[in-house]
Amino acid sequence: MPPERHARSRQVAAFAAISGHADLDRAIHAATRHLFAHQASTGGLHRPCASRAIESALTLHLLRDLPAYADHAARLREFCRGFWKTANRRGPAHPLGDVDHAVSMALVAVALGVPERRPLVEAVHTRLAAFAHPSRLRKGHVFAVLLAALDPETSLAVSQRPRRAPAAVDQTWTRLLRLAVDAMGSTREPRGDATTRALDELGATQGPDGSWESHMLLTVVALLALKRRGRHPDVLDRGIRFLVREMRADGGVPFVPDVDVWLTALAGFSMARLPGAKLDLEPLAEYIARQQLASGAWAFRSGVQTADADDTGMCVSFLNCWQPMVYAWQIDRGRRALLQFRNADGGFSTYAKGAPSEAEITARAITVLAARARRHCSELDAAVRWLEAAQRPDGTYRLEWTLCPCYPIAQVLSALAVLPGDGERPRRIRDRCTQHFVASQNADGGWGAVDDGRSQVLPTAYGLIGLCAARGPATDGPVLAGVEYLLAQQRADGGFDSPADALGPRPFVFEMDLFPTAYALMALASFAGARTSRLRV
Repeated sequence: MPPERHARSRQVAAFAAISGHADLDRAIHAATRHLFAHQASTGGLHRPCASRAIESALTLHLLRDLPAYADHAARLREFCRGFWKTANRRGPAHPLGDVDHAVSMALVAVALGVPERRPLVEAVHTRLAAFAHPSRLRKGHVFAVLLAALDPETSLAVSQRPRRAPAAVDQTWTRLLRLAVDAMGSTREPRGDATTRALDELGATQGPDGSWESHMLLTVVALLALKRRGRHPDVLDRGIRFLVREMRADGGVPFVPDVDVWLTALAGFSMARLPGAKLDLEPLAEYIARQQLASGAWAFRSGVQTADADDTGMCVSFLNCWQPMVYAWQIDRGRRALLQFRNADGGFSTYAKGAPSEAEITARAITVLAARARRHCSELDAAVRWLEAAQRPDGTYRLEWTLCPCYPIAQVLSALAVLPGDGERPRRIRDRCTQHFVASQNADGGWGAVDDGRSQVLPTAYGLIGLCAARGPATDGPVLAGVEYLLAQQRADGGFDSPADALGPRPFVFEMDLFPTAYALMALASFAGARTSRLRV
């Protein structure tokens, strides 16, 4: 037998051995069962997001002199004290985490009245200045004004505020957050001026539940501005009641209440891809179909009207994978809505056409549009061109919505795998992506959130999703090692643990503890699908 055929036979045998192993079947079954344990009466999966220091510290500021909420303020104070003790010992664990850590530490220090907090406030500006992202100036302005308004003792440290970035394109909460921050920092008081108009717009745009689009940071900053200026007490009261309803058992406040639409679509898509599985995913699909907005797009949770390309693409992918004929109308509307996020450069942005294009969002759009490749050949070609131009020499992309460079690479490889044909440009992109994954894998078979970082479940899941999509002989060994690592990390209840990785807003980390299980299941489903097709060779 020729050497290459002999090596190929060993690879096929290895795939057969691990894929036929009872541990793999048990792992998939247990992860699926764990996710379904969180199915709500709506049919979708439901899991609240965890508390976060930024929103918790700001809410403590809001409630601290309101006697009716003294007990809530005390709980928030205890949460902030616990964060302060832990974060002081731990420190940042990731380059992007430097910004999150600096802002969180400064806001908590101000909320608790920690002595010598000025260096922490100054660190915010240092870290944000190094944040290589188009939103850097805007975020620098937001936190400079907030810190100066909430703690006059640090005003000297923020007297040189970052210049406001011009907003060519803003999603709803970016625009409203800017209004709230400007109202916080303004010293103009007469009725009819820009500050009053801003506060009136904030009052008029509050949602029925008391929030602004379920966005806790926007909500608490808007309420701080209204309280500071003494405007719209009824709006203030409704907003505070929303915030205290969303306080977690540990006394903190999350970034958003939940991301149930994304979670349901992600898990449903993973389970729909399991070869031979006979799961009833119809309740999940019906839930997703009901959440489609009038525009044809989707938002991250029920009741939110600000649509985004990421949720839209994932929801369309799930419905198309599950029952494309049954949900043909929703799929077609979603696909057309997704095109509204397409930029002139060929890439796609998350929230609005004209905002900077992003790798994982462009990849998500390719995955959706490839199902109608003949109809969208020009859009697909332009998107692939953008991905090639945006790719760095080491195969990575600018980080957008996760801490880990593995995530956008995995999405790009998944998108390229569904493109018809195999052109030179997709091959070049795929080769660089694959080389990065192979080179950055740890000796234990896993991947870390940063190069040379210890292995974790989420980066490993992303690595497996990407390499299984690449489907080359050179990836077989890394895939098998990665699957073995992932199987060894599963808890007894079927779930997986991993440090928080999701960003919102960039670069601030939020935690939803079912993400590791959902992505691990997607990785195992990707492996199961890849080895099934490989064994047919």
